[in-house]
Amino acid sequence: MVQFNFNRFKQLACWSLTNDKSYFLRNYFQVLVSATLVFLAFTTGFIGYPGPNNHNVCGVISLLMMGGAVVVGPSMMFQSMKGKHSTESLLMLPASNFEKYLMRWATWLILLPITIMALFTADLIQYFFNLALRTDYVAYVVTDYVKMVETVYAYQAVDGVYAWETTITWFITILWLQSFYAVGGTFFRSHKYAWILTTISIILFFMITSWIFKGGSVSVPSDDTTLAKVIIDTMYVLWIVFNYWLSYRFFCRTQVIGKWVNL
Repeated sequence: MVQFNFNRFKQLACWSLTNDKSYFLRNYFQVLVSATLVFLAFTTGFIGYPGPNNHNVCGVISLLMMGGAVVVGPSMMFQSMKGKHSTESLLMLPASNFEKYLMRWATWLILLPITIMALFTADLIQYFFNLALRTDYVAYVVTDYVKMVETVYAYQAVDGVYAWETTITWFITILWLQSFYAVGGTFFRSHKYAWILTTISIILFFMITSWIFKGGSVSVPSDDTTLAKVIIDTMYVLWIVFNYWLSYRFFCRTQVIGKWVNL
């Protein structure tokens, strides 16, 4: 079978979106309710005092929620599936393993705009709620998003590191962390708690790594060359590719009957 066929993948996407519609809708309302309660708690002065600082806190919380949806998202690729019947139906579909994996991985790409829409809706609710109460400070939380982005890119250089280099570093770091959650999403059979188990595994990995190398010291020269940065970034990109390859291999070994992990 050809690993990727556009028409076949389109039919698979339609099948997946139809079956996961309730899951996406449920996530929208979960984010909407939680974000609305947090926004109202801070902006109305229920926690602290009404003012711009509380809106800044809401902006940071919103950015963390969106960042979490991006990083942790791949570990939730099977969270919409319930029981062995859903797994069996997925495995029996007339599509290649690569197409099935790609569609499940893309779940976080669908959840991200849903999360953003829910946050914007919560922002509108808190705005009109504070407007109706005539609180001392009525503003949109989204304005803090813009201010944060402007602050980051307002400075062309910070300690000799230009903004575009910082952007590339953050982009690679996010993909690197995301690749670990992609591995955890297919390695652990628990669809509901895969992200928790993956987080614990990542913490243990860094603890063991720190313990192994605690006797040595790593120094970064202040006159770090562009070539050295390119080499380091390339190493991390290769690590990302390896993690996603490993995640795909675990997915190919998925079985309807199993215990804890896909091996």
